[in-house]
Amino acid sequence: MTPNLRRVMVITLASALGYFAYNSFLSPYLRQSGVRVIFVGLFFGLASAVETPMAFAGGVLADRLGRRPVMVVGRVLRTAGWLVALFTPTTPGLITAAVLLGLSGVSGSAYRALVAESAAPGRRASAFAAVGVVENMVGVVVPPLVGVVAARLGLRWVLAAAAVVSGAGVLAAIHRVRETLPARAARTAIADVPGAPASAAPEPHPSPLESLRFLAGPDGRGAALMAAIWLFTGFQMGLSPPIWGLYVTDRFGVGYAGLGAISTTMALGAALGQLVGGQIADRIGHSRLMIGSLIITVPSWVAMTQANEPWAFGFLTLLTFIVAYVAGSCWEAVGANAAPARVRGAVTGIYGAMQAIGALVAGGTVGLLYTRNITLPFWAMGATELVMLILVIVGSRAKWRGFGPARRERLP
Repeated sequence: MTPNLRRVMVITLASALGYFAYNSFLSPYLRQSGVRVIFVGLFFGLASAVETPMAFAGGVLADRLGRRPVMVVGRVLRTAGWLVALFTPTTPGLITAAVLLGLSGVSGSAYRALVAESAAPGRRASAFAAVGVVENMVGVVVPPLVGVVAARLGLRWVLAAAAVVSGAGVLAAIHRVRETLPARAARTAIADVPGAPASAAPEPHPSPLESLRFLAGPDGRGAALMAAIWLFTGFQMGLSPPIWGLYVTDRFGVGYAGLGAISTTMALGAALGQLVGGQIADRIGHSRLMIGSLIITVPSWVAMTQANEPWAFGFLTLLTFIVAYVAGSCWEAVGANAAPARVRGAVTGIYGAMQAIGALVAGGTVGLLYTRNITLPFWAMGATELVMLILVIVGSRAKWRGFGPARRERLP
């Protein structure tokens, strides 16, 4: 593990504090504040709609300005969005919060590029897995802690404290991370002076169109396919935050502490899966591990709806997340390997934009699915992963860039 990756893990730790607090409790909080379920879904959908162009724009900015500055801006916006949603759960307040949260998506591509470029050569899946383990071990602790404390002090102030502490911790950690944006090569000669020595003037920044041309070219087929996979990944992941807490409380009638305990099984399963997957993904092949994981998780989401007791639902959640996250780091590793360093930030931004589009569609439909039948979102998640399974098989058989053997790069 490189020293810079260890510093990145501190960012992950601080960020996960806020993420798991809000991912587990924001939806129930909004509904208790008088927001209807369908509008909870639209809130998350609006955030994803704003995030769609910001993910690509953030990748372009990360390739021009560096990973760290873009991450700082994103964290400030995210913290502000959380606090606005928390203290003004009205229509204007939630629209403002959704816009702020969507704008914070500017930093996602920079973060993913930072992790990929901080990894040791040939160990990107292991790096993303290690970061994921840190993230989800925080998730093991935060939901039950928030649930217990909120039952005594009130959920609003506990979530406010989580947002402030998380934001301050991330900003402090970013300050200590080394920038990984690859240095631009010098020109071969001074402009308009034939035969002159190499100039110190750097090579121009890649244009936004360069990443699009790469995706349209034969070498970009793997990245283009990965963008499609991220679209369905975004839809699948977009179904979970609005309905998970609602499903648990509606189906089993648990309080904050019970919701926190069940939410912990998600993080624990993800951490265990990434702990195992990080050790084997770079050895057995990323796409192969993705295929094996998806074959199991497709029916697992449907099986979870058959649980009639909270402990059974928590146990099935644990198993499902272990299997899903065994290959979780492979999504990031395949995407990073599918793009050259010069346009990696912008291409990763396209992944983020596609993921946001998927989440947008999920946010617009999850409320309708849930009000029709509370188990329908789980069936939708299983169907979505079936589509992803087919796409990964296509890329693996074609051995497109990213889905075949990884190309080594020197660390910056």
